[in-house]
Amino acid sequence: MLSVLLLNPLINYLERTTVSPKVIFVLDNSASINKSIDKTALFTKIQQLKTKLEQEENEVLLRTIDNKKIDLLDSLRFDLPMTDLSHPLTAIQREFEEENLHSVILFSDGLQNKGTNPLYKNYHYPIHTVALGDTSTSKDIILQKVNFNQKVSPKTEIPIDVLINYEGFSGEPILLEVLANDEKKHTTRIETTVGSTFIKKRIYLQSPAKEGIYEYILDIKAKKGEYTTDNNQKKIIFQVIEKKQAILIAASAPHPDIRAIKTALENDERNEIDVFISSNDDIVENKSYALVIFYGLPNKQNIGNNVFEQLIKNSKAHMFVLSTQTDINKLNTYNNCMKVLPKLNQKDKVTPVYNTSFGMYGLAHKDFFQTLPPIIVPFADYQLKASSHVVLQQKIGSILTEKPLLAVNLSRTSPSAVLVGEGFWSWRAISYDHSKEIFLFDELLLKTSQLLCTSQNKKRFQCKPQKKIYSENETINFDVSLYNALYEPITDATLNIALKKNGKLIQKKDVQHGLEAITFTSLSAGKYTYEAKTQLNDTTLIDKGFFIIEKINLELYHHRANHDLLRELSERTRANAYDINKLNSFEYHASKAKAKIKTREDIVSIIKYKVVFFVILLLVAIEWIIRKTKDII
Repeated sequence: MLSVLLLNPLINYLERTTVSPKVIFVLDNSASINKSIDKTALFTKIQQLKTKLEQEENEVLLRTIDNKKIDLLDSLRFDLPMTDLSHPLTAIQREFEEENLHSVILFSDGLQNKGTNPLYKNYHYPIHTVALGDTSTSKDIILQKVNFNQKVSPKTEIPIDVLINYEGFSGEPILLEVLANDEKKHTTRIETTVGSTFIKKRIYLQSPAKEGIYEYILDIKAKKGEYTTDNNQKKIIFQVIEKKQAILIAASAPHPDIRAIKTALENDERNEIDVFISSNDDIVENKSYALVIFYGLPNKQNIGNNVFEQLIKNSKAHMFVLSTQTDINKLNTYNNCMKVLPKLNQKDKVTPVYNTSFGMYGLAHKDFFQTLPPIIVPFADYQLKASSHVVLQQKIGSILTEKPLLAVNLSRTSPSAVLVGEGFWSWRAISYDHSKEIFLFDELLLKTSQLLCTSQNKKRFQCKPQKKIYSENETINFDVSLYNALYEPITDATLNIALKKNGKLIQKKDVQHGLEAITFTSLSAGKYTYEAKTQLNDTTLIDKGFFIIEKINLELYHHRANHDLLRELSERTRANAYDINKLNSFEYHASKAKAKIKTREDIVSIIKYKVVFFVILLLVAIEWIIRKTKDII
């Protein structure tokens, strides 16, 4: 018997587990449901169906459309500002892939206003839908959209475009007021057209004389019989800036790249962009520019070189873009960023790769650079000058080289950048196709130009949000610039940032500058202040500021239920669509669910079974006693 314990024999172990079928209730807890249902009656019907299914030996789970688990229906609040039906359905498919998922029952009004339409996705389980809400048209006036410039000059007219939707009030005038601190700034009467349901209107406001951040409210006066007046107002926040930042694009000849640069820089309202296509006799007007971008200058044929030399002398920050017409030898004498040493007058086609060790600013989709089409660069050796930093590297075919494609030098006396290729106009369209919201090329140009302009600023530490006004659910990103006493860039300091709302500390972060980005997520609407600090030797550097998060409630702008979407979703998943008042017919379908036997096979040691182990141990003990009494030991 002792040998049995010593040999530790193995046995084949087979475990069978009965897994009950799971039915998941997905409950639409968006704000559009709140006005269209009797919550008590709805909860009663859901609980009755849940109880019935559990009696049929189904395991019933409750989820909301933001994919949160709930135990008690009474805890459900219909206050989500937007609806994304595909989010919980996709999450359930991923989470219960290996489970005995019988079906999902979706209780919703079908009003999808965020994310991917669920009809465009494939689900591997039946989705029964229960229609809530009202499909009839309600009388309402909705201030749907407001477009305006977020940065304006003092005492100028601000154009504001408004889009107003209306149901049941066609032919009646609409009164729109603009308020600031309860003071009426503007009133306009808007005439509606019989038979139409929307109108576009442009109004003009006079901007304040002083610099600062201003908050105005656009308000449509309520009419009798409106479904709700919560969608009659919109807040606009704009910044009055005394002086714009002048940037000049100077070139020897027209090129599509020039338009791409101009369009990218125009995304920042602080920029005032001039374009100058030079000839031998041109003389540029005497104007102070924060940055001059030279495209194809200095020129091989000496076209516009007199203007080039004039601009070099009269401006501090420069960006050089090499084209096939650039006089590279002359360029090497004027820029303090890099030296380009051409070989045999040949060209290379290269794709960009973001240099991950470059820490002066971050980019939202930097990995996408490698998918962009190649551009033309000189076949050359490249020598970086002291204190220069590589932003983009050259990739030739599948080989990543050390050659710079874009580099910057933030010398305080003459900050400069060099982009050594042409043909990047196509990057803009492709990067838009990728992100739909953010032009990768625009972000690169904007941040590089801003880096060159702000490096002339004597302030050694700047920590600022990328914009002043955000929408709810947006990520707040900060840009940071940090210099030592000689105004050389620092990329390895620890930054501390404290975020407050209404004077109360919300979050505090320690970030390694150059390695980590400063970001904040999941912040509620309101005005936030921040204080950023860093320690360089014995000096504490501080920067302060604020940003605003606007509340967005998409549920206010559409309240007519979309039961067609629910029916089609059920049809596509071979399920059924029901009205909330006819759930009895669903009970039969759900009762068809069957439990599954889940089998697990394993090889285990026999002594892991306690009964077997103690039996063997008992036999060993008896054998030992017998041997002892018989004097066999």
